[in-house]
Amino acid sequence: MSERARATRRCRLGVAILCLAGCSRPAVIAPRIVHNADDAPFLGADSVVISVERAGVPIDGASVRVPDVATSFDLEGVPFGESLGLLVESRLGDVVLARGRSFPFDYPAAGAPPTLTPDVFVGTLGRFARTLETDRAIVAITPTTNGALVATSDGEILAYEAHGASDGSARLVPLAQLPERSGASWIALGPVANGRLLGIGGAAGGASLIDADGHVTATLAEGALDARSGIALAGASDSSWVMAIGGRDAAHVAVADVVRIDITSTLTVSQLPPLDAPRDRASVARVQASDGVDVRDVVLVVGGGVPSTVTLLEVSGGPTESFAVDPPLDSRALVAVETGLVVAAGGSDALGAPSDMVDLFVVRLDTHPRVARFSPAPSLLYAARADAIALGLGPGLALFVGGMDAAGAPVPGAELVEVRLDTLPGRVLPTGALAPGAAAAAAARLADRSVLVGGAGVLSAYIPPRGPS
Repeated sequence: MSERARATRRCRLGVAILCLAGCSRPAVIAPRIVHNADDAPFLGADSVVISVERAGVPIDGASVRVPDVATSFDLEGVPFGESLGLLVESRLGDVVLARGRSFPFDYPAAGAPPTLTPDVFVGTLGRFARTLETDRAIVAITPTTNGALVATSDGEILAYEAHGASDGSARLVPLAQLPERSGASWIALGPVANGRLLGIGGAAGGASLIDADGHVTATLAEGALDARSGIALAGASDSSWVMAIGGRDAAHVAVADVVRIDITSTLTVSQLPPLDAPRDRASVARVQASDGVDVRDVVLVVGGGVPSTVTLLEVSGGPTESFAVDPPLDSRALVAVETGLVVAAGGSDALGAPSDMVDLFVVRLDTHPRVARFSPAPSLLYAARADAIALGLGPGLALFVGGMDAAGAPVPGAELVEVRLDTLPGRVLPTGALAPGAAAAAAARLADRSVLVGGAGVLSAYIPPRGPS
């Protein structure tokens, strides 16, 4: 294997700073460019392009193209500033074969070093390019400054450090153990790069809010929220509230309860009107929808033992509305891709067989009914799957990954659904595969714009195929 296909390459970046007062000499930083041994993003390339960005926008003149076999290079014209980052692209001519970004870092004035070593994980586009094996079952992921905060099924909280190991690879660092949250339902809360996790129910009632350092910053007492499992959770776009929908009580009976938890420096609970029927492990999506004047958050609920209806919940506690759907499907993956547009994919039919259907739901709050299924829908999934997870990757693009096939085995292949209201019905594209046997239970888009997917036994990093945005 050639030098360019080694799993880790260290590159010294000599930065000629546009000196401010007090700057005596150019600073030098030494980022690492890291990729998997089984993913060779530099193989076949003729050059590597390194650019400096501020808040995701390229800085004019702050880029360089070097031969892909180069091990050192100079990059001039990098100003002091905040929210800087490196974009690294492996190219054949002008064709981008692989891409990676550093996590954002600040470069203070007066020659101070960067606040974070700008290592870059590079992978081929539309592919799971790095895996980290673990004996934990990951159930929730939220982005942090240099990686992610993750929760496990037994209530352990860990830090995923994207470049924490000595060779620049990823590692997991234990932060806390919450036995009362064993078996809890978890939801990731923003903002990006300073995420939090909220765990509800599990072995005990109540809830726990976890900050990016793994500290419990707010709790709900057990009496404020009964012990439940299988709760479906949807959160506000600004993380100011979370809705806890359905689930099973201590007697393992499905419930129709809907609770809103308002999040400030404390957690407060409001009981909302119940669902029209009990639901356990329903699929939910928070969607911003227009009422003809303003846009506000509502929540769409599908399945959970009631496969024949879609239910719209008002965050303010207004009456619920349900709409019949045919064919009835349970265990679907659900995500909003833009204002008023939700994609539902996969699921299981009345006999438990996985489905390859993709549906579009259009939500308009000034029409009746307020939810309509659009026809024609995008093409079918390439692989039928139930209990997949869905993640929005930006306007009009969603990633569907994981789920179970007809034999009850994890589906390895991931798929993209690309659709907007002005490009209906959209299309479905295959996009790489998880490691054999890996299950997916949670996913999050990190600050370096890769996607971290976790489940039982493995964490996988995915490089989306879309451009720099």
